[in-house]
Amino acid sequence: MRFKLAVLIFVCSLFLLHPHMSQAQATTSLGGHVVDAGGASVAGADVTLTLTTTGTVRTGKTNQSGEYQFSQLLPGKYDIEVASPGLRRRKRPASSFWSVNRLLSISR
Repeated sequence: MRFKLAVLIFVCSLFLLHPHMSQAQATTSLGGHVVDAGGASVAGADVTLTLTTTGTVRTGKTNQSGEYQFSQLLPGKYDIEVASPGLRRRKRPASSFWSVNRLLSISR
């Protein structure tokens, strides 16, 4: 019985002493919908997020409905840029995002 208790205490101490196991890191997500000037969804648009504090870049594409989704983002201020062939590149300056649904309109 004492041996089992000692093993249990040892295993628990590993979780407490190892920094990656004892600290949780907050993440968030960001999603939105890209439309053109007429309000039509833009499928296949390139979406780029840049974390302003570190310069970390995440890229993605809109789906057939013009929607995009980024998950596992560190909370912070992100620049967002959208580009699609035949349409003008659109960039929005940094905003603080947690879980946000943004409508971003791009035009010719």
